[in-house]
Amino acid sequence: MLDEPGLPLHGRAQQDLIKYINERLRPYHQVLYSAHSPFMIDVNHIFSLRTVEDLINISEKDGEKIEEILGTKVGQRILSRDKDTIFPLQGILGFDLAQTLFVGPNVLVVEGPTERSAIEWFSRELVKRGKAGLDIRWAVCPAESASKISSFVSLFSGRGMRIAVLADYHQGQKKMIDNLKESGLLPEGHVLTTKDFTNEEESDIEDVIGRKLYIELVNDALGLVDPYRLPDKKPAGANIRVVKEVEAFCRLLPPGYPEFNHYFPIEYLLGLPDVQIAKLPDLGDALMRFETIFSRLNSLFEEENGKN
Repeated sequence: MLDEPGLPLHGRAQQDLIKYINERLRPYHQVLYSAHSPFMIDVNHIFSLRTVEDLINISEKDGEKIEEILGTKVGQRILSRDKDTIFPLQGILGFDLAQTLFVGPNVLVVEGPTERSAIEWFSRELVKRGKAGLDIRWAVCPAESASKISSFVSLFSGRGMRIAVLADYHQGQKKMIDNLKESGLLPEGHVLTTKDFTNEEESDIEDVIGRKLYIELVNDALGLVDPYRLPDKKPAGANIRVVKEVEAFCRLLPPGYPEFNHYFPIEYLLGLPDVQIAKLPDLGDALMRFETIFSRLNSLFEEENGKN
Protein backbone atom coordinates (compact mmCIF):
# COMPACT_ATOMS: atom_id res chain seq x y z
CA MET A 1 0.00 0.00 0.00
CA LEU A 2 1.63 3.21 -1.23
CA ASP A 3 0.72 6.85 -0.64
CA GLU A 4 1.49 9.12 -3.64
CA PRO A 5 4.43 6.99 -4.92
CA GLY A 6 4.72 9.16 -8.03
CA LEU A 7 5.08 12.44 -6.16
CA PRO A 8 8.88 12.88 -6.65
CA LEU A 9 8.82 11.54 -10.23
CA HIS A 10 8.21 13.30 -13.55
CA GLY A 11 5.44 12.07 -15.85
CA ARG A 12 7.47 9.53 -17.84
CA ALA A 13 8.99 8.06 -14.69
CA GLN A 14 5.52 7.73 -13.16
CA GLN A 15 4.42 5.68 -16.17
CA ASP A 16 7.55 3.53 -15.78
CA LEU A 17 6.52 2.95 -12.16
CA ILE A 18 3.09 1.74 -13.30
CA LYS A 19 4.81 -0.62 -15.75
CA TYR A 20 6.97 -1.99 -12.91
CA ILE A 21 3.90 -2.53 -10.73
CA ASN A 22 2.06 -4.36 -13.52
CA GLU A 23 4.97 -6.55 -14.59
CA ARG A 24 6.75 -7.29 -11.29
CA LEU A 25 4.19 -6.85 -8.51
CA ARG A 26 0.66 -7.34 -9.87
CA PRO A 27 1.15 -11.06 -10.78
CA TYR A 28 2.05 -11.87 -7.14
CA HIS A 29 0.56 -9.15 -4.91
CA GLN A 30 -2.39 -6.83 -4.59
CA VAL A 31 -1.09 -3.27 -4.94
CA LEU A 32 -3.00 -0.23 -3.67
CA TYR A 33 -1.76 3.30 -4.15
CA SER A 34 -3.17 6.82 -3.98
CA ALA A 35 -2.43 9.49 -6.58
CA HIS A 36 -3.46 12.94 -7.74
CA SER A 37 -1.24 12.85 -10.82
CA PRO A 38 -2.91 11.89 -14.12
CA PHE A 39 0.26 9.98 -15.08
CA MET A 40 -0.26 7.56 -12.19
CA ILE A 41 -3.61 6.46 -13.67
CA ASP A 42 -3.23 3.15 -15.52
CA VAL A 43 -5.43 3.49 -18.62
CA ASN A 44 -4.88 -0.19 -19.46
CA HIS A 45 -6.62 -1.21 -16.23
CA ILE A 46 -9.17 1.58 -16.05
CA PHE A 47 -11.77 -0.53 -14.23
CA SER A 48 -9.38 -1.02 -11.29
CA LEU A 49 -9.67 2.69 -10.53
CA ARG A 50 -11.56 3.98 -7.49
CA THR A 51 -12.24 7.59 -6.50
CA VAL A 52 -11.70 8.99 -2.99
CA GLU A 53 -13.85 11.98 -1.99
CA ASP A 54 -15.01 13.99 1.00
CA LEU A 55 -18.79 13.59 0.87
CA ILE A 56 -21.52 15.77 2.32
CA ASN A 57 -25.18 14.79 2.24
CA ILE A 58 -27.47 17.83 1.87
CA SER A 59 -31.12 17.42 2.83
CA GLU A 60 -33.98 19.73 3.76
CA LYS A 61 -36.29 19.56 6.73
CA ASP A 62 -39.04 22.07 7.56
CA GLY A 63 -37.62 24.44 4.96
CA GLU A 64 -34.19 24.31 6.56
CA LYS A 65 -31.13 22.96 4.76
CA ILE A 66 -29.24 20.29 6.71
CA GLU A 67 -25.68 19.26 5.90
CA GLU A 68 -24.49 15.85 7.07
CA ILE A 69 -20.75 15.23 6.81
CA LEU A 70 -20.23 11.65 5.65
CA GLY A 71 -16.44 11.81 5.67
CA THR A 72 -13.89 10.51 3.20
CA LYS A 73 -15.30 7.68 1.09
CA VAL A 74 -13.84 5.32 -1.49
CA GLY A 75 -16.23 5.25 -4.44
CA GLN A 76 -17.23 2.14 -6.39
CA ARG A 77 -17.83 4.07 -9.62
CA ILE A 78 -15.03 4.98 -12.00
CA LEU A 79 -16.44 8.42 -12.69
CA SER A 80 -17.38 11.04 -10.13
CA ARG A 81 -19.60 14.10 -10.32
CA ASP A 82 -16.96 16.12 -8.49
CA LYS A 83 -14.97 17.96 -11.16
CA ASP A 84 -11.87 18.14 -8.93
CA THR A 85 -11.93 14.39 -8.29
CA ILE A 86 -12.35 13.47 -11.94
CA PHE A 87 -9.86 16.01 -13.30
CA PRO A 88 -6.73 13.76 -13.22
CA LEU A 89 -8.70 10.99 -14.96
CA GLN A 90 -9.89 13.34 -17.68
CA GLY A 91 -6.35 14.63 -18.13
CA ILE A 92 -4.70 11.27 -18.79
CA LEU A 93 -7.57 9.90 -20.90
CA GLY A 94 -7.51 13.03 -23.05
CA PHE A 95 -3.74 12.70 -23.43
CA ASP A 96 -4.14 9.00 -24.31
CA LEU A 97 -6.76 9.63 -26.97
CA ALA A 98 -5.89 13.00 -28.49
CA GLN A 99 -3.53 11.68 -31.16
CA THR A 100 -5.69 8.79 -32.37
CA LEU A 101 -9.34 9.81 -32.41
CA PHE A 102 -11.54 12.33 -34.18
CA VAL A 103 -15.04 12.48 -32.79
CA GLY A 104 -18.48 13.62 -33.87
CA PRO A 105 -21.93 13.55 -32.27
CA ASN A 106 -22.44 9.86 -33.19
CA VAL A 107 -19.37 7.69 -32.76
CA LEU A 108 -18.84 4.00 -33.46
CA VAL A 109 -15.64 3.03 -31.67
CA VAL A 110 -13.68 0.08 -33.08
CA GLU A 111 -10.25 -1.30 -32.28
CA GLY A 112 -8.19 -0.25 -35.28
CA PRO A 113 -7.90 0.64 -38.98
CA THR A 114 -8.56 -2.97 -40.06
CA GLU A 115 -12.00 -2.89 -38.43
CA ARG A 116 -12.81 0.57 -39.76
CA SER A 117 -11.83 -0.31 -43.34
CA ALA A 118 -13.76 -3.58 -43.26
CA ILE A 119 -16.89 -1.84 -41.96
CA GLU A 120 -16.70 0.88 -44.59
CA TRP A 121 -16.06 -1.58 -47.45
CA PHE A 122 -18.91 -3.92 -46.55
CA SER A 123 -21.23 -0.98 -46.00
CA ARG A 124 -20.50 0.30 -49.52
CA GLU A 125 -21.02 -3.16 -51.02
CA LEU A 126 -24.39 -3.52 -49.32
CA VAL A 127 -25.51 -0.12 -50.62
CA LYS A 128 -24.37 -1.07 -54.14
CA ARG A 129 -26.67 -4.10 -53.88
CA GLY A 130 -29.65 -2.00 -52.82
CA LYS A 131 -29.42 -2.94 -49.14
CA ALA A 132 -28.90 -0.84 -46.03
CA GLY A 133 -25.33 -0.11 -45.02
CA LEU A 134 -24.10 1.64 -41.92
CA ASP A 135 -26.01 4.87 -41.28
CA ILE A 136 -23.86 7.77 -42.51
CA ARG A 137 -24.44 9.54 -39.20
CA TRP A 138 -22.00 7.12 -37.55
CA ALA A 139 -18.38 8.29 -37.47
CA VAL A 140 -16.20 5.16 -37.27
CA CYS A 141 -13.26 5.85 -34.97
CA PRO A 142 -10.37 3.38 -34.52
CA ALA A 143 -9.09 3.40 -30.96
CA GLU A 144 -5.97 1.29 -31.69
CA SER A 145 -6.62 -1.17 -28.85
CA ALA A 146 -9.34 -2.54 -26.61
CA SER A 147 -7.98 -0.60 -23.64
CA LYS A 148 -8.37 2.69 -25.52
CA ILE A 149 -11.98 1.79 -26.29
CA SER A 150 -12.55 1.86 -22.54
CA SER A 151 -10.64 5.13 -22.31
CA PHE A 152 -12.81 6.74 -24.98
CA VAL A 153 -16.06 5.64 -23.37
CA SER A 154 -14.92 6.73 -19.90
CA LEU A 155 -13.89 10.16 -21.16
CA PHE A 156 -16.80 11.01 -23.46
CA SER A 157 -19.85 9.21 -22.06
CA GLY A 158 -22.43 11.53 -20.55
CA ARG A 159 -21.39 14.47 -22.75
CA GLY A 160 -24.34 14.45 -25.09
CA MET A 161 -22.71 12.12 -27.60
CA ARG A 162 -24.21 8.90 -28.94
CA ILE A 163 -21.50 6.26 -28.55
CA ALA A 164 -21.54 2.63 -29.66
CA VAL A 165 -18.77 0.05 -29.55
CA LEU A 166 -17.98 -2.90 -31.80
CA ALA A 167 -15.14 -4.91 -30.31
CA ASP A 168 -13.38 -8.20 -30.89
CA TYR A 169 -14.04 -10.74 -28.15
CA HIS A 170 -11.32 -13.19 -27.13
CA GLN A 171 -9.05 -14.28 -24.32
CA GLY A 172 -7.06 -11.33 -23.05
CA GLN A 173 -9.79 -8.74 -23.41
CA LYS A 174 -13.02 -10.57 -22.55
CA LYS A 175 -12.98 -9.20 -19.02
CA MET A 176 -12.35 -5.66 -20.23
CA ILE A 177 -15.29 -5.78 -22.64
CA ASP A 178 -17.54 -7.45 -20.05
CA ASN A 179 -16.60 -4.75 -17.53
CA LEU A 180 -17.43 -2.08 -20.09
CA LYS A 181 -20.86 -3.63 -20.65
CA GLU A 182 -21.54 -3.85 -16.92
CA SER A 183 -20.20 -0.38 -16.09
CA GLY A 184 -23.40 1.38 -17.14
CA LEU A 185 -21.37 4.07 -18.91
CA LEU A 186 -23.25 3.28 -22.13
CA PRO A 187 -26.93 2.35 -22.51
CA GLU A 188 -27.78 -1.32 -22.86
CA GLY A 189 -27.18 -2.59 -26.39
CA HIS A 190 -24.50 -0.02 -27.23
CA VAL A 191 -21.58 -2.42 -26.68
CA LEU A 192 -21.50 -5.03 -29.45
CA THR A 193 -18.92 -7.78 -29.90
CA THR A 194 -17.98 -9.79 -32.95
CA LYS A 195 -18.97 -12.88 -30.95
CA ASP A 196 -22.60 -11.73 -31.19
CA PHE A 197 -22.52 -12.28 -34.97
CA THR A 198 -20.30 -15.36 -35.43
CA ASN A 199 -21.76 -17.85 -32.94
CA GLU A 200 -18.25 -18.54 -31.67
CA GLU A 201 -16.92 -18.16 -28.14
CA GLU A 202 -14.01 -16.07 -29.42
CA SER A 203 -13.85 -14.02 -32.61
CA ASP A 204 -12.42 -11.00 -34.41
CA ILE A 205 -13.62 -8.88 -37.31
CA GLU A 206 -11.86 -11.43 -39.55
CA ASP A 207 -14.29 -14.11 -38.30
CA VAL A 208 -17.21 -11.85 -39.24
CA ILE A 209 -15.72 -11.73 -42.73
CA GLY A 210 -15.64 -15.53 -42.60
CA ARG A 211 -12.81 -18.04 -42.84
CA LYS A 212 -13.20 -19.04 -46.52
CA LEU A 213 -13.32 -15.46 -47.78
CA TYR A 214 -10.57 -14.27 -45.43
CA ILE A 215 -8.25 -17.15 -46.37
CA GLU A 216 -8.72 -16.28 -50.04
CA LEU A 217 -7.81 -12.65 -49.33
CA VAL A 218 -4.70 -13.64 -47.38
CA ASN A 219 -3.49 -16.07 -50.05
CA ASP A 220 -3.90 -13.47 -52.80
CA ALA A 221 -2.63 -10.49 -50.78
CA LEU A 222 0.59 -12.32 -49.80
CA GLY A 223 1.00 -14.04 -53.17
CA LEU A 224 0.95 -17.50 -51.60
CA VAL A 225 1.23 -20.39 -54.08
CA ASP A 226 1.11 -24.15 -53.62
CA PRO A 227 2.30 -25.77 -51.44
CA TYR A 228 2.36 -22.65 -49.29
CA ARG A 229 -1.26 -21.56 -49.67
CA LEU A 230 -3.56 -21.66 -46.66
CA PRO A 231 -5.80 -24.74 -46.97
CA ASP A 232 -9.51 -24.43 -47.77
CA LYS A 233 -10.37 -26.71 -44.86
CA LYS A 234 -9.48 -25.64 -41.35
CA PRO A 235 -6.76 -27.99 -40.02
CA ALA A 236 -7.36 -29.99 -36.87
CA GLY A 237 -6.02 -28.18 -33.84
CA ALA A 238 -5.99 -24.76 -35.55
CA ASN A 239 -7.00 -21.76 -33.43
CA ILE A 240 -10.73 -21.02 -33.45
CA ARG A 241 -9.93 -17.43 -34.52
CA VAL A 242 -8.98 -17.34 -38.19
CA VAL A 243 -6.51 -14.47 -37.74
CA LYS A 244 -4.57 -16.54 -35.19
CA GLU A 245 -4.66 -19.53 -37.54
CA VAL A 246 -3.19 -17.34 -40.29
CA GLU A 247 -0.51 -15.90 -37.98
CA ALA A 248 0.64 -19.39 -36.97
CA PHE A 249 0.67 -20.55 -40.61
CA CYS A 250 2.63 -17.54 -41.85
CA ARG A 251 5.32 -17.96 -39.19
CA LEU A 252 6.27 -21.25 -40.92
CA LEU A 253 6.54 -19.82 -44.45
CA PRO A 254 9.98 -19.99 -46.09
CA PRO A 255 12.11 -16.87 -46.60
CA GLY A 256 10.99 -14.60 -49.40
CA TYR A 257 7.33 -14.31 -48.48
CA PRO A 258 6.20 -11.00 -46.95
CA GLU A 259 5.56 -10.91 -43.22
CA PHE A 260 1.87 -11.14 -42.38
CA ASN A 261 0.20 -7.90 -41.32
CA HIS A 262 -3.44 -7.72 -40.21
CA TYR A 263 -4.14 -4.87 -42.62
CA PHE A 264 -2.74 -6.55 -45.78
CA PRO A 265 -5.87 -8.63 -46.61
CA ILE A 266 -8.20 -5.64 -46.10
CA GLU A 267 -5.93 -3.37 -48.12
CA TYR A 268 -6.03 -5.95 -50.92
CA LEU A 269 -9.83 -6.11 -50.68
CA LEU A 270 -10.12 -2.33 -50.96
CA GLY A 271 -8.33 -2.36 -54.31
CA LEU A 272 -10.32 -5.14 -56.00
CA PRO A 273 -12.38 -4.26 -59.10
CA ASP A 274 -16.02 -5.34 -59.31
CA VAL A 275 -15.24 -8.26 -61.63
CA GLN A 276 -12.97 -9.85 -59.00
CA ILE A 277 -15.28 -8.95 -56.11
CA ALA A 278 -18.02 -10.96 -57.81
CA LYS A 279 -15.79 -14.07 -57.66
CA LEU A 280 -14.98 -13.87 -53.94
CA PRO A 281 -16.07 -17.04 -52.09
CA ASP A 282 -18.83 -16.79 -49.45
CA LEU A 283 -19.15 -13.04 -50.00
CA GLY A 284 -22.94 -13.27 -49.65
CA ASP A 285 -22.66 -14.79 -46.16
CA ALA A 286 -20.20 -12.09 -45.08
CA LEU A 287 -22.51 -9.37 -46.39
CA MET A 288 -25.41 -10.85 -44.41
CA ARG A 289 -23.39 -10.80 -41.18
CA PHE A 290 -22.32 -7.19 -41.70
CA GLU A 291 -25.87 -6.25 -42.63
CA THR A 292 -27.01 -7.65 -39.28
CA ILE A 293 -24.36 -5.59 -37.47
CA PHE A 294 -25.32 -2.40 -39.31
CA SER A 295 -29.02 -3.01 -38.65
CA ARG A 296 -28.32 -3.35 -34.93
CA LEU A 297 -26.24 -0.17 -34.87
CA ASN A 298 -28.70 1.84 -36.97
CA SER A 299 -31.56 0.79 -34.70
CA LEU A 300 -29.90 2.70 -31.84
CA PHE A 301 -31.03 5.93 -33.50
CA GLU A 302 -34.62 4.69 -33.66
CA GLU A 303 -34.60 3.44 -30.04
CA GLU A 304 -33.36 6.77 -28.74
CA ASN A 305 -35.87 8.72 -30.82
CA GLY A 306 -38.64 6.49 -29.49
CA LYS A 307 -37.62 7.27 -25.90
CA ASN A 308 -37.62 10.97 -26.64
